Amino acid sequence: MPLTVHTNGLLGASAAEQLFKMDPGDNTGLRNLHLSVFLPGANPPQYSNIMKDTDPSSFGAVMSFLVKAIELLGGEYVSCTLLNLFLLIY
Repeated sequence: MPLTVHTNGLLGASAAEQLFKMDPGDNTGLRNLHLSVFLPGANPPQYSNIMKDTDPSSFGAVMSFLVKAIELLGGEYVSCTLLNLFLLIY
């Protein structure tokens, strides 16, 4: 049965590796794990503005998580939702 994990990816690449190891896949080689990563800003300043209480390097950690997850699981198992800051301003 497929499982979708919704995350902000703040734990970085090592967390993506742990999630990958936890998913043995099924007997046809398909993965059971799907990741949905929330990204509240398109660049470090936007990200820091929204995620006020996080470490300034958090944007990089999320990017590392995304890259590693895509490398390990494949792009068809990873999605990213970007907050549209334009809508928040107007």
